Amino acid sequence: MKKYLAIFLVLGMSIGISIKSYSQTKDNPWALGLGIHWASFSNINLKLNDQFKDMKFQGGPIEASVSRYLTPFFNMQLTGGYLSLARGEYANYSITSKNYWYLDLDGQIKFLGGAIKEDALITPYFYFGFGDQKMNKVNDLKAQAGLGVDIKIADNLSLYARADYVFTTNTEGIDYIHPHAGFKYRFSCKNDMDKDGIVDEEDRCPEIFGLASLKGCPDRDGDGIADIDDKCPDVKGIVALQGCPDRDGDGITDAEDRCPEAAGSKALNGCPDRDKDGIADMDDNCPDVAGIAKFKGCPDTDGDGITDKEDACPTVAGLLAFKGCPDTDGDGIADKDDKCPLVPGTIANHGCPDVTPVEKEQITKIAKAIYFATSKDIIKKESETPLNELIPILMKYPQMKLKIEGNTDNVGNDDFNLKLSQDRANAVKKYLESKGIAAERLSAIGNGENKPLADNKTEKGRAENRRVDLTTEY
Repeated sequence: MKKYLAIFLVLGMSIGISIKSYSQTKDNPWALGLGIHWASFSNINLKLNDQFKDMKFQGGPIEASVSRYLTPFFNMQLTGGYLSLARGEYANYSITSKNYWYLDLDGQIKFLGGAIKEDALITPYFYFGFGDQKMNKVNDLKAQAGLGVDIKIADNLSLYARADYVFTTNTEGIDYIHPHAGFKYRFSCKNDMDKDGIVDEEDRCPEIFGLASLKGCPDRDGDGIADIDDKCPDVKGIVALQGCPDRDGDGITDAEDRCPEAAGSKALNGCPDRDKDGIADMDDNCPDVAGIAKFKGCPDTDGDGITDKEDACPTVAGLLAFKGCPDTDGDGIADKDDKCPLVPGTIANHGCPDVTPVEKEQITKIAKAIYFATSKDIIKKESETPLNELIPILMKYPQMKLKIEGNTDNVGNDDFNLKLSQDRANAVKKYLESKGIAAERLSAIGNGENKPLADNKTEKGRAENRRVDLTTEY
């Protein structure tokens, strides 16, 4: 019953405490304690409920302790103290002297051990050990076991509360409950030259104040990389680049990146290449179209040495003189402007060849030999032969067009003359079409009496004005 009472009493002290840890550590293995303690010499043999009711604590003077961290699971502690007791009878035990001294050596087993951080808020523990006490002027050996908790209130300073059940070896003595409370300060005997809380033997930078997370080394730029490992200690960076920054995240440090604000490739020193032509966008005059280095990233699709954006014919190799366009027939007129790109021609004929002087004269004679029935658009039979001579010339020059103009004298009604001239021009056009000349190569225009060649006052003049003009064009 005595054992159960002690356990329940100490567990009651821990109700509501969250399990966090605060205890001595490897870096601060020593701790000094200073506090007060009590003792209860009530009748331990009573029932549990009556036991708590009859419990009478007395004492309260000082106790002191020194403890040493051994492992994350275990500490050792030496404690000594004094109580001033009241003389009297307690159950079957008499106190005849007010002076009470004790000295204990305990082992502390920390709950959950390494599962709780050593520098957290609360450290609960179980302890047990042996000691010596002097009561009624007699020294007794004793054993004790109990529960305790350390609660952090500042760096390296904590409150402690614990209670143990004491077994005495003296047959005239009595077992009792012994609670304690006070302050505990932890410290280290090892050197810490830079006063950063990390002992020199474990401090990577023992002469410079640093961070525990970096084993005692400083981190000026706050990037989580110790200055001694940081290639860019004054600029926040990343671990992958040994502390140097990479704003665009392309794996190249800003200091070595030609384009630190835009992700690029190592081959181009950190610059992007949108068109994938191997030329950095910042050096590429055509960054969205794959090109060649010779033209600073601009393409030359036809390979004629002229960039596409300056090439009037970017898909066909040409000449610089014609802005990249070809001149297949070599007549000085670019194919795109040449209506006869395979046959040398003249500028006047848009690149097509001109009829020969003989052919020009022949066309003139043919025109003069076209006659119609009086006041009608019927071509006379005698005019068919000269018109037939016109067919080979038109066939020889397939791109050449022929303009047919009908004209009259001023005799008769103007409207009639205009219509007659148009009908006669149409008659010639229709005749040539019947001989295989494409309609789109022929145009028929009626001028009426508006383009006279001679004076309409004479018969000779009127005869000259009644005519058909044939004009070649491209």
